[in-house]
Amino acid sequence: MIFFDTLDSTNRYAKEHFGELEDGELVVAATQTAGRGRLNRTWFSPRGNVYASCAIRVKESPFAGIEACSVALLDLLGELAPGTPFYVKWPNDVFFGRAKVAGLLSEFTGAGLIVGIGLNLNMSEEELALAGQEAASVRSATGRTFDVMDCASRLERAIQGILPLLRDDRPALFARWRAANALIGRDLDFVRTDGTVASGVFHDVDADGALLLRTADGAVTRYDCGDLRIRRDAI
Repeated sequence: MIFFDTLDSTNRYAKEHFGELEDGELVVAATQTAGRGRLNRTWFSPRGNVYASCAIRVKESPFAGIEACSVALLDLLGELAPGTPFYVKWPNDVFFGRAKVAGLLSEFTGAGLIVGIGLNLNMSEEELALAGQEAASVRSATGRTFDVMDCASRLERAIQGILPLLRDDRPALFARWRAANALIGRDLDFVRTDGTVASGVFHDVDADGALLLRTADGAVTRYDCGDLRIRRDAI
């Protein structure tokens, strides 16, 4: 693990130094000055959380990195807060109830994958209110505070423990990731990238990680990109 007190972007550093990083190694920053999320959204980066990027030396689609690191992240959260119902919200978030706890961003570099991970670890209720969306932290979900470096080290170990599945047993990795998608079977609104909304049942995810939405007329449509909007009665 490589640690910085302040860094503009762990993803940028991992991309520029990919050849120097070990497989499954994390680049971690106490705070980021230019952290970015999916669809180029700004990632609010106060101290006390985990901001990391992982170098994975496999030539796979970026979504393979999302699957692997989502499962590893849930393994970590299971250690930190046993029995707390964290889950995957398609395509690349981890939620607690209706609130976002972590986000992931994966990209292919030509030599492998870089997966950025932002985990709201110790954010207070006041800080969560500034996140720009409904958000939670492991602290708000459990009432406890956590050591950032210890959690980052445990996350790195969890990722390295998942990498054999990514390389040698993708069906098993996919099955674990799919099972963590707690919104499958729920009535939801799907926001397309152009801002239009389709309502229906989250029918399933296909083997490539795309969302399958079943509308009231029974038609099933496949979506590679977009956002799920959780209805108040969905979870």
